[in-house]
Amino acid sequence: MKNFNYLMALVIFNLVFASELRAQNGWNFQNPKSEGNVLRSSSFLDSNTGLAVGFKGTILKTTDGGSSWEKIACPTAKDLYGVSFIDTDHALAVGYSGSVLRSDDGGKNWIVQSVNTYPHLYAVSFFNSTFGIIVGGGGKILRTSDGGITWTAQSSGTGSNLNAVYIIDVNTATVVGDNGIILRSSDGGITWNFQDSPINQHFFSVAFSTQETGIITGYNGTILYTSDGGNAWNLGAQQTYNEIQSVKFFDSDHCIAVGTGGGLILISSDKGQTWETSNGNYFSTSLFDISILNDTTALILGYGILKTTDQGKTWEMQSGGIDVSFSSVCFTDAYTGTVVGSQGSIYRTTDGGGIWKQQYFNGPRLLSVGFSDTENGYATGYEAIILHTTDGGKTWAEQFRNGFYYWFHTISVTDVNHATAVGQGGRVLRTTDAGANWTLQSENPGYNLYGVDFIDNNNGTAVGDHGTILHTVNGGTNWTTQESNSPESTLYSVSFLDLNNGLAVGSGTDSILILKTNDGGQNWEKISNSITETLYGVQFVTSQVAYTVGNIGIIYKSVDGGNNWVKQDSGRTSGLSSVSFINENIGTAVGEDGTILHTTNGGVTYTGIEASHSVSSGNILSQNYPNPFTETTTITWQLPKDSPVILKVYDFTGREVKTLVDGNQAKGEHKVKFDLPGLPAGVYFYRLRLNGKVETKKMVYLK
Repeated sequence: MKNFNYLMALVIFNLVFASELRAQNGWNFQNPKSEGNVLRSSSFLDSNTGLAVGFKGTILKTTDGGSSWEKIACPTAKDLYGVSFIDTDHALAVGYSGSVLRSDDGGKNWIVQSVNTYPHLYAVSFFNSTFGIIVGGGGKILRTSDGGITWTAQSSGTGSNLNAVYIIDVNTATVVGDNGIILRSSDGGITWNFQDSPINQHFFSVAFSTQETGIITGYNGTILYTSDGGNAWNLGAQQTYNEIQSVKFFDSDHCIAVGTGGGLILISSDKGQTWETSNGNYFSTSLFDISILNDTTALILGYGILKTTDQGKTWEMQSGGIDVSFSSVCFTDAYTGTVVGSQGSIYRTTDGGGIWKQQYFNGPRLLSVGFSDTENGYATGYEAIILHTTDGGKTWAEQFRNGFYYWFHTISVTDVNHATAVGQGGRVLRTTDAGANWTLQSENPGYNLYGVDFIDNNNGTAVGDHGTILHTVNGGTNWTTQESNSPESTLYSVSFLDLNNGLAVGSGTDSILILKTNDGGQNWEKISNSITETLYGVQFVTSQVAYTVGNIGIIYKSVDGGNNWVKQDSGRTSGLSSVSFINENIGTAVGEDGTILHTTNGGVTYTGIEASHSVSSGNILSQNYPNPFTETTTITWQLPKDSPVILKVYDFTGREVKTLVDGNQAKGEHKVKFDLPGLPAGVYFYRLRLNGKVETKKMVYLK
């Protein structure tokens, strides 16, 4: 078992720490994966080198055809909608409120370039190193003939938003936009003429395989095709009612289109006249752009990055990929966790969040999930559905469903047999036989219940509207009202550490509500705080440590039992609804837009010890082994000469926790074997000082 745990620790280390600790941030993205935000556009210089841009100033670069991506620092946090390589060294990105960014080193560094325009800019395309076009809101068309150094506004003849541009050659280009707008230029983008559209619809993408053969896609599944350069555009058969966001050609006949609504992927082998759904795996992601790498290989991106090598027949996930909004998360140990959310989605990880696998999809929204162990769990949500698994989620059985009850918001699971769900109309539903029977214990149409937590099979607390707090000491047979002194407030979540100590969070009429009890709820104290956004989830982890999450990605941590709260940087603005910690350091938070955040150091953004890797021309300090470690580990170092040596261990905040060596040592190899008894699991640093120089390395302690 220890060998298995150690192997799993290595998996987590490689998947999480190796990629994420470089940022030295306390909370790291597990979904959306490397990008952390929705991607909207991509551009490839060749089959290996590409750029992708997206929301909140996201810029990614790949040099291996999309197998791996590096996140690039961006000078703006505005959404980026389009990107194009100009040549090997130069690239341009455009976006929100007229944003134009330029790179002169192949996409490694970016600067803001002013073009004196204010509408949103939706697309940019370069035909060669000098000629390029930008299009955007309000009929905006910008043209450059000097590689994007200067831009000249061209008259489009329309005030509609222009969403896409395709440059066919140095003279010919097509632009499409809202309200059925199709524009064609035959003089290099200086003048533009309207082409007739058979439908007044919003168009999002355009592509040509030759001067004559082209396709336009848009809203409500619209597909147009032409074989005469757009003199006549034909309306294709409707394949979907979803938005088709992008279309590209593999060759003169084969093309692909992607869009929103369950990862829409369409392929055509007759120049876009007829289409079929891709036979590849089902993805629930929204897709926004396509890059063709060669005549069989393409990448598509949106809430993730997918790759095909057979013209779209099959696909493999490269990154990210879950775009449902998550409502609840439950981890039973450091490796095993389950999240649930919209569209009845259930995802499971067995490696600490490195990979999330879909288990269940296509049903009413699920609002809560709870497990008694790695195998036995429940999920509940809209239509009062209750799902049950006894095999770790491989199969889920519907045990209860009644539209009359509308929804259950939270379920608390204490063991294999006992679980309690609370929800609309003050309803409390209870099972004592693993879900074979569910009993309605209580209901009150005067309020809704949003949170419940049982510390054992008998003692539980539920919270909800009007500051309602209910408490039971006999498994829900009787519920007693406890006084919150907050009748105008709504409590969304409650968590008890033991029979006495509990926290409840929510929102009031003029403040955010945090309540604390240390006597089992006989008395609830309002905790003064400066939080401004509604709190939806809370967990009391230890006698000192607690976490709460809420709107616009806020995460707060308490290290004094809930009396004071410190804001942590989540790196997200999407709302967070639930949090699950297995100890004071290792936890996961989930929320809107597919957000899954993970921490292994208690959410602390590292500012204390910096890892350095050179104290001299030689490599003196070696990486500890094993790493991660659960009991003991060994550090080795090589001294080039007799030297005074200091070797110390620090935690993630920079606090010194242990001195391993402090004295003179002879030339040669030295080792020290040690453990960290009494210290929490997490990331630590060890620092070697000799002859006025310092070297520091990271290590991971798992209990």
